[in-house]
Amino acid sequence: MGQATEATKRAVVNPRTTEFEFGGRIGALGVTLLVPFFTYWLNLACTPQTGCLLGHKILDLRTLWNSTKLFSLEACYVYLGWYMYLVLCWLVLPGRWIDGTVLRDGTRLSYKINAFSTLMCTVSLAALVYVRWGDSPFLYVVNHYAELITASLIMSISQAVYCYWCSFQPGRILALGGNSGNVIYDWFIGRELNPRIASFDIKTFNEMRPGLILWALLDFCWVLKQVHEFGKPSNSILLAFIFQFWYVFDAEYNEDIIFTQMDITTDGFGFMLSVGDLTWVPFTYSLQLAYLSFVPLHLSNFELVLVLTVQLVGYGIFRISNEEKNAFRRRSENPKVHGNQKGYEAFDLWLVGPVKASKLLGGLDYGVGMVFAYGNLHPNHILLRDLFCHPIDA
Repeated sequence: MGQATEATKRAVVNPRTTEFEFGGRIGALGVTLLVPFFTYWLNLACTPQTGCLLGHKILDLRTLWNSTKLFSLEACYVYLGWYMYLVLCWLVLPGRWIDGTVLRDGTRLSYKINAFSTLMCTVSLAALVYVRWGDSPFLYVVNHYAELITASLIMSISQAVYCYWCSFQPGRILALGGNSGNVIYDWFIGRELNPRIASFDIKTFNEMRPGLILWALLDFCWVLKQVHEFGKPSNSILLAFIFQFWYVFDAEYNEDIIFTQMDITTDGFGFMLSVGDLTWVPFTYSLQLAYLSFVPLHLSNFELVLVLTVQLVGYGIFRISNEEKNAFRRRSENPKVHGNQKGYEAFDLWLVGPVKASKLLGGLDYGVGMVFAYGNLHPNHILLRDLFCHPIDA
């Protein structure tokens, strides 16, 4: 009788997944293979030799593959050292603890907030390294880029396997979308909602630190690469660097906002998030700087003003809508949000239809964006991502 009651309780807390994303197991397998492929391809095909042009040089994958070293133990040690440095920062740097949202079993998890201090510590160390050893350590990164991509992929796969294995231990809360019973799909989408080692939350740590901070650091490496090759940085690469660092700075400064976002409250942690956080974000988001490192484009004063204007407008919309979403999801006492909650929900339903497992806010800026798309394809995100390319094609 006791075993039956326990099984019933588990079924209520962790119901079986019946609806699939990404086309189910076939789609999950496809994305698992395509994300690493395109990460390599985008970087191998964007070099001074190929020029990032869609031509026969890019399409000659065999030549690209054979001419590039993809693995070295040294690069793996470098990446592991980078990851462990961030873990050490999480442990030793001061930070306040906040409670996350209420879980399905009625409990809350606590999270340490010190991603911003980790970013500042990393910036300070990078400056000290540059003053002491010059650009050599940073040029090592760009000269061993593919090997570091491989190292990040190994870490991504290892974490996904570890978290999938741990999800079968008793008492774990599973993601509503990752408990299908299919190994490939659940490993990819993420079976456990909040995998942890003691108080160390793997998902939120990866979301805010290894990928985002590495993105900014890789951008800096590409700036130094251009200085090394041409003697000085172009205003286009400096502008792209400032914009992208600004985005990372903003994300780390507002770290507590992520605890109401779908990645944390709803999605499990599997290969989809691990490869996205550790590999896709840093090594593809820095592609604009990689291109500009060997194409020193100079922008006119008019082009500079135009790009800056779009940046300010796009960032303003992005920040205001994110703050409003966060206040709404926390059911703030702010009358602007709390008092109009039903109206927002009704507008959401009319505008985009019911969306499972995540509250949406139908404010003017965010709601109109939902007409076009949901999630990372929000027009404000598109505006900022497109803006990062303006110094390239202006």
